[in-house]
Amino acid sequence: MYLLFDIGGTKTRIGVSSDGVNLDSSQVISTHQDFESFIPVFKDIAESLSGGQAIQACAGGIRGVLDENKTVLIYDAVLPDWVRKPLKETLQNILRVRVFLENDAALGALGEANKGAGAGFGIVTYITVSTGIGGAKVVNGKLEKQVFGFEPGHQIISLDGMEFEQYISGTALTKEYGMPSEQINDPAVWDEAARRLSIGLNNTILHWSPHIVILGGGLMQRIPIERVRFHLSQTLKLFPKPPEIALSKLGELAGMTGALEYLKQNLKT
Repeated sequence: MYLLFDIGGTKTRIGVSSDGVNLDSSQVISTHQDFESFIPVFKDIAESLSGGQAIQACAGGIRGVLDENKTVLIYDAVLPDWVRKPLKETLQNILRVRVFLENDAALGALGEANKGAGAGFGIVTYITVSTGIGGAKVVNGKLEKQVFGFEPGHQIISLDGMEFEQYISGTALTKEYGMPSEQINDPAVWDEAARRLSIGLNNTILHWSPHIVILGGGLMQRIPIERVRFHLSQTLKLFPKPPEIALSKLGELAGMTGALEYLKQNLKT
């Protein structure tokens, strides 16, 4: 039995796989702002989902920037109480198994590259547009080597220091329009969101030069992808042809699917 998790800013998904290939079942809970109160809840759910069977290993992702050794969160604006807390060590102590930790968007990328819209492509870029913006680059089915991870949402877009996700994210739209993004119904707003998204994608494509860019996250249910493609075609002129632009196939399970793949790759080493 293998345990998987995906810790986001508002929701956490915890699941199990009996064969290390398929996700058997999962449970979604609210992410606690307080790290200490989250741990016993996580343990109880893990025990319930495993049904008394021994857990052999665990893998999962969390939003934010991890340290070089992928053991603790070193920066996140949404979960400040989790920063510098011994997440990997704590989970290993309560589960008594090896735990493999990564950024949540990186595992979403790994899932999409191997089992989703990126299957069959050599170089895959995955961008998730939700509360903020995250993403990662996968080459030949594996996360490209990096030191502190990938943070495309924090790329500087303007000379006054504004970041990509300050222009286009759930948080940014709520701040700009004074209402939650799910309540915004003006097509012009979503076309402008597509234009802003295309600007950050242009930069990311120039940096990473992928075969395909996969867009996931809750906001992509509202942003029309055909308008993203159009606006991108107006800015991306340097390369002779653009990469394919596709929506996520795995949706909310991209991170869990990626956690399974990450577990498999790490257990081989």
